[in-house]
Amino acid sequence: MLRTERRRVGRDAMPEVRARLFATYVALVVSAAVVGTTAVALTAPRHGHAYLDMASLLVGGFVVLDILQPLVLGRYDAEGLPVAVAFLLALEVRTGPLFPVVLIAVSTVVADLWRGRAPYRTAFNAGQFVLSWLAAAAVLGLFDDAGGHRVLTLQGAHLGGIVLAGGAYFLVNNLLVSVAISLRGDGSLLRTYASCLRGEAAVAFALLVSAPLVVAVLQSSPWLVPLLLLPLAAVHVTLRLSRDSERAALYDALTGLPNRTYLRNKIATMIAETGPDETGAALLLLDIDRFKEVNDTLGHDAGDALLVQIAERLVAVMRPDDVIARLGGDEFAVLLPWTTTTAEAADIAARVERALESPFEVGEMLLQAEASVGVALFPQHASDVETLIRCADVAMYQAKAGRLGVQVYHPDADHHSSERLALLGDLRHALDEGALAVHFQPMADAQTAQISGVEALVRWFHPRRGFVAPDEFVPLAEQSGLMRVLTEFVLDASLQQIALWRRAGTSLTVSVNVSARDLCDRGFVPHVRRCLRTYNVPGESLVLEVTERVLADDDVRPVLALEELSALGVRVSLDDFGTGYSSLGRLAKLPVGELKVDRSFVSQLDLSDEAPIVRSVVDLAHSMGLAVVAEGVETERAWRTLADWGCDVIQGWYLAKAMPAEDMTIWLARYEGRPVLRAVSNIEPLAATGPVAVADAG
Repeated sequence: MLRTERRRVGRDAMPEVRARLFATYVALVVSAAVVGTTAVALTAPRHGHAYLDMASLLVGGFVVLDILQPLVLGRYDAEGLPVAVAFLLALEVRTGPLFPVVLIAVSTVVADLWRGRAPYRTAFNAGQFVLSWLAAAAVLGLFDDAGGHRVLTLQGAHLGGIVLAGGAYFLVNNLLVSVAISLRGDGSLLRTYASCLRGEAAVAFALLVSAPLVVAVLQSSPWLVPLLLLPLAAVHVTLRLSRDSERAALYDALTGLPNRTYLRNKIATMIAETGPDETGAALLLLDIDRFKEVNDTLGHDAGDALLVQIAERLVAVMRPDDVIARLGGDEFAVLLPWTTTTAEAADIAARVERALESPFEVGEMLLQAEASVGVALFPQHASDVETLIRCADVAMYQAKAGRLGVQVYHPDADHHSSERLALLGDLRHALDEGALAVHFQPMADAQTAQISGVEALVRWFHPRRGFVAPDEFVPLAEQSGLMRVLTEFVLDASLQQIALWRRAGTSLTVSVNVSARDLCDRGFVPHVRRCLRTYNVPGESLVLEVTERVLADDDVRPVLALEELSALGVRVSLDDFGTGYSSLGRLAKLPVGELKVDRSFVSQLDLSDEAPIVRSVVDLAHSMGLAVVAEGVETERAWRTLADWGCDVIQGWYLAKAMPAEDMTIWLARYEGRPVLRAVSNIEPLAATGPVAVADAG
């Protein structure tokens, strides 16, 4: 009862003017159906063939069963397409219009009440079906003989008349439904009508051409009627398989909620069909905090059970017209139509927070789940699909970073200017087209100058802007949801190149930068595992560089991911060490194998003020059993000083700048033939070829 009442509220959640128009339209449809049925009842005696026999009652029973289990084909919450259309046409030919009209009206009312639909929807559904069949009856009336009796032959114009009557039913029925949909604000009339007709055209044709067959069977023997169920059952099965396939593409298999594709399509449709009087909508993006801890501690079955319960709670507190989607992993989204103000959207987001406050029972345990919610509004914050999602994602990221719970998007807090928004679109296109590149900067043993590895650095040459610094587009990718794609691109390219060098006899490690967001991604560790297996590279050849912010965050998901990666043999390097975020106590418990001294310290090593800091970092790292990498080494003096202090690995312009893989291969071949000590002190490092090396920050 509560669910039914909640549905009624949701269906009425539309602007007052539109609600009045919709109510008036429903009343007109129902009134017209009542008047039409009354007129048919008063004129029924003039049809001499209007009698009910065993065959008619048997066919009527099939109609009732089919209406109770209709085929849903449309994309607009359709009431279903009964396979019994052919049977109803046969009844209309055999008995006249009154029996089929009464039969479908009563069956529809019973079916809708059984499904718990609101009274106004039940009345409208019955009314639109009745009017549709009255239209079919009117077409059949054109083929009555001079005495007003319907001709039952299956030849010539009579055969075409049956098909035309069925066509009239489908055209009128879809028109009535499309008008209702457009008045509710779910799409324009012409587009909705065209979509409905396209969706049902093929099936409608198959059912219409079968109608004369049903008429013929009724004429010959009523006991042959059950045989007609076999081909119609085949239609049922085929359509259900098609619907299941469509559902698999648009719905999440675990929770049954719409997926990312469905959500994007829904937003795009909403934007495309919004008129000047429309009121807009809001988008909520939710990320479940510390969800990976549940997976790693209790197993993925427990995590899946938690996601299902979260989905159920979201459905329970949202309006029926709200679109609730699971985007993947522990991310959900809610599209709120008719939500016009930030206050209203924030209130609904707070309702979501409250819905997740109560513990979830998973197995024999009670689990607490919290969500970070980002809110963006259309058209206030964005006027297209990608920007709306990005704005909500930015707000969610701010909510998570600041532990705010709910954060409404605000342009002042978004570092993305209109120029950067354009850059975001270009970045997405560049990733799709493979326009980014991975360059490599060598790293050498501080004592022997032997090359021990390379760092993979992503590079982007924009066709109009020229070189775009990673510091500009990497944060953009992280805030827009493109980080996963970017990281996977760099990881794949790096391991593929390492595999090529290994086959050529050069064994190196490759360091790849990853963000906390990467480590929180449920699919990241499996992707690393697949890459290592695909390129036949041992885990020890991969070093993942993480920043100190991973340590500063209380979220355990990145830490658990690092432990999984460490079990694969992958090494972990703490990048930019010394910028002030790390807890030494926590650092000692992490699977970190090396520290990278921040370049801001190393580049100023010639100044006495910085020397004690760097030396202390080296001593601290060695006391914890960690190797030390110094990046940003640009002078011979800095190299020798670091080597004297016991630094393990040197990286920087003094050795070489970053370069493409082909140039790196040539550089390695030339470097290996040079005396080690001369490479350090007497010979200028080889300049990397290509314009990227000039712009590289070291």
